[in-house]
Amino acid sequence: MKKNKNLIYYLLMIGIFILFKFWFIYADNSSLAFILKPTSKLVGIVTGSSSIYLAESGYYFQDTNIIIDKSCSGFNFWLLCYSMLLFLIFKSLQKNSHKLLAIPSVMLGAYILTILVSTSRIYVSLTIQNSLINFLQIEQHIIHEAIGVITNLTFLVLFFAATKNYSTKLELNEQLT
Repeated sequence: MKKNKNLIYYLLMIGIFILFKFWFIYADNSSLAFILKPTSKLVGIVTGSSSIYLAESGYYFQDTNIIIDKSCSGFNFWLLCYSMLLFLIFKSLQKNSHKLLAIPSVMLGAYILTILVSTSRIYVSLTIQNSLINFLQIEQHIIHEAIGVITNLTFLVLFFAATKNYSTKLELNEQLT
């Protein structure tokens, strides 16, 4: 039986994922300010509007009549992106010190990607949602969720492909050293 040299790292990654998922269940808008606030700022920049923070509701944009709250924080995308990227990188790294360093590095990278993806998702939703509602005659919440799923899935696939390519190169470099 072949022993998996990354098993402890995979278990650690799964443990972090589970802990964050349980934390998210009880998190409110103020707990998620670390992800909601930068997303709100970027959405404000791309839309040319500003938001006000309402503790019970989230970041409200009066010009567009949208609220960015817990449900559209991108937190689940962040965890999926983090886990996927870390899984790929663990497979290509040989040194334990590099694997340990990858844990916070990938978390930070996935966080930045999540803010950019969430901003993109919200902007796309603002741009085409009303047109799709009129064209397809489907309820707003269905269109909104579909845009979110398509946007997030597209970016996850792109990040997977880019990381897979990078991790292959990383693996070759690790084997040469």
